[in-house]
Amino acid sequence: MKKLLILAATAVVAGAVAPAASAFWYHEGSPITSDTTVHFTGTTYYSGNSGILHCPEITATILFTAESTVGHFEEFTTVNPVSCDVMGGLAVLAGGTNSLASTQFTKGTVEIKGDQLNMFDFEIHYTFKNGLKQTLKTTGTEAVKFTPDNASAISHLNFLGNFDNSLGEVMKWGGSLTPTQQGAYGLTL
Repeated sequence: MKKLLILAATAVVAGAVAPAASAFWYHEGSPITSDTTVHFTGTTYYSGNSGILHCPEITATILFTAESTVGHFEEFTTVNPVSCDVMGGLAVLAGGTNSLASTQFTKGTVEIKGDQLNMFDFEIHYTFKNGLKQTLKTTGTEAVKFTPDNASAISHLNFLGNFDNSLGEVMKWGGSLTPTQQGAYGLTL
């Protein structure tokens, strides 16, 4: 009986001091120990009063920082800008429905918040064939939210957020990303 009480007390003490699982980047169930680049493919759109832009094929790269909740967008590219659909008033301003010429971006910061990612400090610049430029920026403390299908083994991320555009309106920007190594990376155990 004495042994049982000692074992029970030891288990209670061990449980009380055991560290809680941390929110870090994980690869196949273990926290990453060196900065890791993860590649994605997907689709994106933005919409607002001025119109809609939908790009069916994008690539993105996020650098996951080891033993941290922070990462950085390193790349966000429209694979074939002419394949993007430009609609509404934006098509009139841009010179047509397939008028996107290029996409450029500044690095964005992503941070783990629970079982999703928030992205801050992100700008994306769209240039159309007629020279029209649209710049989307994350708005103040608003973040683009990336929601994984499974936080511990990501096969798919949906994202949505508000951006200010260079015409002075708030735009919705969203889409989906799929990692090239589906299910290998996660946010939690």
